[in-house]
Amino acid sequence: MKKIPLLLLLFQVVCFGQQVDNVSIDSKIMGEKRELLVYTPFGYGEATDNTFDVFYVFDSQNRDAFDLAHSLLAYQETGGKSFIVVGIVSENRNKDMLPAQQTAAYREKWGENAGNADRFMAFLCNEAMPYLAAHYRVGGTRIAVGHSNSAAFVLYTLMKDQGLFNDYIAISPNFANDEYALAKQFEAFDYSKLLQRKFVYVSHAAEETIQGWEIWKTGRERFYAFAGQSEALKKKLDVVVKSYPNEGHWSTYLPSLQNGLREYFAYEERVANDYSSETYSVTITVVVPDKDDVVFLTGNQPELGNWDPGKIQLIRKSDFVRELTLKLHSPALFKFTKGSWATEGSVKGFQGNIKIDTEETQRFAFEVLRWNG
Repeated sequence: MKKIPLLLLLFQVVCFGQQVDNVSIDSKIMGEKRELLVYTPFGYGEATDNTFDVFYVFDSQNRDAFDLAHSLLAYQETGGKSFIVVGIVSENRNKDMLPAQQTAAYREKWGENAGNADRFMAFLCNEAMPYLAAHYRVGGTRIAVGHSNSAAFVLYTLMKDQGLFNDYIAISPNFANDEYALAKQFEAFDYSKLLQRKFVYVSHAAEETIQGWEIWKTGRERFYAFAGQSEALKKKLDVVVKSYPNEGHWSTYLPSLQNGLREYFAYEERVANDYSSETYSVTITVVVPDKDDVVFLTGNQPELGNWDPGKIQLIRKSDFVRELTLKLHSPALFKFTKGSWATEGSVKGFQGNIKIDTEETQRFAFEVLRWNG
């Protein structure tokens, strides 16, 4: 068998396959160096005009949790999208994740290993995310994934900084800490502050069977009861609750994450097909790579052909420009083809579906870089 030099093998993995970068940020906010793991998916290096939405995986000092997350994403029905996955490493996870404790018993329990959650949020918002935006082609959607105390942290961020993450996967969050502080915060929160609807997946295992953890069940059931009854919450949050009674606190991570991702992408698909009844006029212009290209538009509503790739044809305006004016519902999701799914176009600046969700703009311009097939 012919031997291939190791250096060549490594070069091929970096250039053509997935890649994980170890990033160190000298954080002024945290007063220390902080480590991030950044996974870029297959094709990232070649798709230089595309952006990629980001999953943030907390507790990635446990490398297995980070690797599992980006591996499971590769097997989801994502509508053709790939994602950057950022692993947030915490050497003292409780100090990062837990807010200041309000009760004397819990201040004594945690001591200095708590109270840093707001500062940690500031690090993410003002240092980590700007760094990633400057060095990677990150998209506008950020999904947080946490387990145990980091799951409680990502839910805490929902109420403290509504713009930090778009959606949340919280695996066995600790609702019991500090005399049910997190559940109480959900009960007291003003949900009118949320400008966009959010997806929240919450799971639990059989934590109450662990000695000393019996109050975890009380805490989560308090949250579940409120989430099921509060009309204010339901207007702004799509909460999915899953139970894994045959799993332990640690073994639940795999099935919970797998199903959390599945539920998230099912939610995304529902949102894509839940458009307004009103229509508004839109002119779509696209620059094509070849003057002979015949271009079709296909998308999530009858005006876009209900995903029939050869139904809605654009008009030839010049050698390299095609255009169409039509009435659309919001949000509109669509793709360009040459008449079949085998000839789907790769559009500059987009990955997966193109989305129009504003009625204030009437003209949109795109560029097809290449056609499949």
